[in-house]
Amino acid sequence: MSMSRRGMLSFFAILSVLLQCTNSLTSSPTAIINPSKVKQVSSKPRAFVYEGFLTELECDHMVSLAKASLKRSAVADNDSGESKFSEVRTSSGTFIPKAKDPIVSGIEDKISTWTFLPKENGEDMQVLRYEHGQKYDAHFDYFHDKVNIVRGGHRIATVLMYLSNVTRGGETVFPNAEIPSRRVLTENKDDLSDCAKKGIAVKPRKGDALLFFNLHPDAIPDPLSLHGGCPDPIVSGIEDKISTWTFLPKENGEDMQVLRYEHGQKYDAHFDYFHDKVNIVRGGHRIATVLMYLSNVTRGGETVFPNAEIPSRRVLTENKDDLSDCAKKGIAVKPRKGDALLFFNLHPDAIPDPLSLHGGCPVIEGEKWSATKWIHVDSFDKIVTPGGNCTDMNESCERWAVLGECTKNPEYMVGTAELPGYCRRSCKAC
Repeated sequence: MSMSRRGMLSFFAILSVLLQCTNSLTSSPTAIINPSKVKQVSSKPRAFVYEGFLTELECDHMVSLAKASLKRSAVADNDSGESKFSEVRTSSGTFIPKAKDPIVSGIEDKISTWTFLPKENGEDMQVLRYEHGQKYDAHFDYFHDKVNIVRGGHRIATVLMYLSNVTRGGETVFPNAEIPSRRVLTENKDDLSDCAKKGIAVKPRKGDALLFFNLHPDAIPDPLSLHGGCPDPIVSGIEDKISTWTFLPKENGEDMQVLRYEHGQKYDAHFDYFHDKVNIVRGGHRIATVLMYLSNVTRGGETVFPNAEIPSRRVLTENKDDLSDCAKKGIAVKPRKGDALLFFNLHPDAIPDPLSLHGGCPVIEGEKWSATKWIHVDSFDKIVTPGGNCTDMNESCERWAVLGECTKNPEYMVGTAELPGYCRRSCKAC
């Protein structure tokens, strides 16, 4: 869910231009380019910013075209060339067909005139939306597989057009770019996020466009074209705090989910661990949940554990009179802005804990905003194929096997045919 506060969303459009032979004209004679608005931000890789490349109308039009069909962004697999989801890229996006309307066609004309590359060498423009904390880790735009390269060859250039302003974060950064000793700084370092200070960076400004070349003039891929989209530094900092508190790696976490509960809305009691074999393949079970309260609630909205065991000498943390009737049916936590609740869905031996059953009580007065971070036992980006590989996925597997964990904890160590364990080689299961 997106927050409607200004500057929290980043929209931009990407056009990748392919390297191929053509006899057609490079541009429309009606497309006008003003060279005085172009500045070079890097020579290695070759990168240029055109200030005010798009008008307000063009930016808003591209956003309006994209909003109705945004989907989770994917990346190309380096081996197969097929699209797949990855935590490397957490934005949502859609593609705008070539010459969809006169405005889109006019933008393509301008790109062709600026780059001196034919329109037909370009892919469809991709419009992306980045919300709080979403980013695109450093990557190359040229291909590593033989599938994508068949159509049009390598991507020789990329044009990145910024369709919105961003208050902080969201820069495009080239971490390996060579910085000349007498380079004129184009950005005030104080205005950049920590991520953007790790190389040459371009701050997103509505209407500006960034052109960079993925290949050298001799068509050899340029490794210095490695680039990425920086996350919102505040959300990134929250994820760091969660990892430090839980002692669980950041890559084991899913994207944060922000929820709003209005009057009478609730979430019935449920488990955060999975009961199916489909969701568990990616990252394994959800070992822990961190629930962060983003607002105060006048009454109701508590998180309640109805089956929790209440110690006889438990110190009450909530005044029962302040709790709703729903919250009095177990151990409850009242939502207070800035507080966070951490609970574990699995026992220390990785067996699901039925006492972790929990729910969100109805909001009686006010509204409730919360952010949820689910954390898995393994990297959420790792996808285990059916049958698994005969490998150990933890450096301690051999030692654990000697200690008898293959029989004591077979679910984790060996697993099943549908969901292979993490120490199959050491347990001689393959």
